[in-house]
This record gives sequence, structure tokens and C-alpha cells, in this order.
Amino acid sequence: MHAVDAPGEPGRTVEARPPLGSPAYAEWLDDVLDALELPRAAFLGTSLGGWWALDHALRRPQRVSALVLVNPAGIGRRRVAPLLKFAAYSRFGGWGRRRSLAMVAHGGPADPGRRAIGEFTLATFEHFKPRLEPIPAFPVERLRALAMPVQAHFGARDVLLDQRDAAAKLREARPDADVRLAEEAGHFLPGWAEATVEFLRGAGS
Repeated sequence: MHAVDAPGEPGRTVEARPPLGSPAYAEWLDDVLDALELPRAAFLGTSLGGWWALDHALRRPQRVSALVLVNPAGIGRRRVAPLLKFAAYSRFGGWGRRRSLAMVAHGGPADPGRRAIGEFTLATFEHFKPRLEPIPAFPVERLRALAMPVQAHFGARDVLLDQRDAAAKLREARPDADVRLAEEAGHFLPGWAEATVEFLRGAGS
């Protein structure tokens, strides 16, 4: 298993941010696979990482053996009102970051794992500006082209993305996909790892 730093995101990779929707991210993932000497691999992406995984699966289906999405961007409608609130809260330093995080983390039990993710996220956003540009959407017609086994986990109470809409679109596009909608979960979606391991084993990944 490998976890990679995406260009322009928190981590030690390059700071350049190619436009979303360009072939640059698929080409970058090609380079990653080539460097690891992997002709193809299973991909798991969450949030914006889910968008990158989807984009690569559609552009390079021969290199993706299975696809797992966890509250991905790019399928359901993006909610605008929370972004405006985040912009307002950003003026209030640490308190504003904590308030924004509380909105994003809405839904699901306040277990230690989710608290740890929240603390890590707060530390990250003290020194990092998230993308505010529009995220290109994948219509149902495009999602029908996914050629590999697909599992997707969505939180119905996600304040950033309309994940009910996303789950419905993916089910329409790929009726055979394993699509799961957690009614009480938000953007920080718990409890998907065990099902994902089982799915990837069944997919031969």
C-alpha cells in the first residue's frame, strides 16, 4: 500500500497546482505508478483525493484495477453556503478554524479517531490555503465509463457536498457498484475501512 502526496496539497511534494480538469493529475499518477513499477493498481481516494482517483480511473482505465471512493468530490453538488461561512470564519484565527472544522465534522459519533483527524486538520490549516476554485463534476454519462469494480462510501450529512445526490448518480451510472450511504455521517466518514478491505480482496487487488 502506498499513500502519495498530491501536488499543491499538504505534504512534502511540489507546491504547483495544475488546474483541476486538466490531464496533469492523471499524468502525475502515471509517473507515480511508473516509479513504483506498477502497471496497474487499486485506488482509494477521499474528498478531493476521490476526485483525483475518479479522474485517473476515467482517463486511464487500464491502470486502475479497482476504485474506492470515500465522500469524493466531483459527483454530488457542491454546497456554496459553507464555503462563504468558512471564508468569514477565517478572519478569526484559531477560533474560526475550530468553528469551520465543527461544521465539516458534523454527523457521526465523536470517537477518538474522528477527534484525532480534527486536530490534525486544524494543525494543517494553520499553514495551508485550501482550493476555492470550482471542482469539475463528473456527469452520470461519464461515470458509466468506469470499467473497474467500484465501491463508494458517502455521508448523508456532509456539509460540503450533496452526497445523497452523489450516491444516486453513481447508482444510476453503475448499478453493479457497491454504493453505501451512511445516514448519520458527515464529511469525516467513519467505519468504511473493514468493508473496503473485504471489497479489495474480492476484486483481487
